[in-house]
Amino acid sequence: LKIDTDGRVLIGGNSAVIASGDEFNEIVLTGKTRGAGITLQDVDANTRFQIRTDDAGSDGPQTLLNASTNHPIVIRTNNTEVVRITNAGNIGIGTTNPHTLSGYVGLTLNHITNGGFVQFADNGTNTSRVVGGPNALELNTQTSIPILFKTGGDDEKFRIASDGDLVISGNSSVKNIEYGD
Repeated sequence: LKIDTDGRVLIGGNSAVIASGDEFNEIVLTGKTRGAGITLQDVDANTRFQIRTDDAGSDGPQTLLNASTNHPIVIRTNNTEVVRITNAGNIGIGTTNPHTLSGYVGLTLNHITNGGFVQFADNGTNTSRVVGGPNALELNTQTSIPILFKTGGDDEKFRIASDGDLVISGNSSVKNIEYGD
């Protein structure tokens, strides 16, 4: 154990990772053969959480956040839960109870009033969204790009063009389809 002149705590090593001691306080745990880790444990509740590195993992070197007991990992901001990962691998954003579907791992986005959405963007102006709310499911593009429906990889079955035309199997077009109220 060493405390350097900048007040950083070094365990198992002699140098800090963050270069400037004047700007950051730091605790550096340097590992041995496989890596380094910190385990937080509540003996009464039988919960353990680990932050560690492991260079002998089956997929090569890894940085792990690990609940080594049968408990969820919860992320809070302002003392309010915003993300939950269950022991089954389901992820909930804005919900403490991510929905499950037998045989599947799920992602639940929840908002009390509006529902949730997933946005895909290219760091420019092209964005697409899947929006799920209390009254509708939207497939939404923010620019004049089509919505494509494909099966079998790149085998396009139909598209909704930016002008609203429906193109089926890439060779026929149905224009001005009206729907009821």
